[in-house]
Amino acid sequence: MSPSSSAQAAREAVAARLRHLRKTAGFTVADLGRQCGWNGAKTSRIENAVTAPSVRDIRAWCQATGAIDQVEGLVA
Repeated sequence: MSPSSSAQAAREAVAARLRHLRKTAGFTVADLGRQCGWNGAKTSRIENAVTAPSVRDIRAWCQATGAIDQVEGLVA
């Protein structure tokens, strides 16, 4: 697997976990965006692995969804 392929695979895995947290919390894409102070497009880009989330994005996402204990695993 090339480095770019493995980076994309990792981004997709994080995106899937973040999407799961959002859905489990009962938020729509727009709801989560509002909770984090973003527009819904940013939430969608992260969930679709178009944009890699920053550590700050992951912390905000986990805080908003009540999953702050997941930050370390997602950042790693």
